[in-house]
Amino acid sequence: MLKKVLLSLAIIGFIYGQSFAVEKKPAPTPPPPHKCVICGKVVVTRGPCPQITCPRPIPGPKPKPNPKPVPHPNPHPGPKPHPGPQPQ
Repeated sequence: MLKKVLLSLAIIGFIYGQSFAVEKKPAPTPPPPHKCVICGKVVVTRGPCPQITCPRPIPGPKPKPNPKPVPHPNPHPGPKPHPGPQPQ
């Protein structure tokens, strides 16, 4: 009698535990090595290889250097000093 109860509890516990089992997902595989679309070098990352390692820069708009500020041709002289009391 006791064996049957324990066996049935074990079976119920096993089935109940299996319902909450978490399925393990396989680890994502890294992308296969391929050639860089710019320089033809074999790279492991997606897309073109990083600009630091690529001998040819990635095409696109080049960053513009900051232009030097041009001084105004007629700068405002600022406030005039007070002339003081005028002789009469």
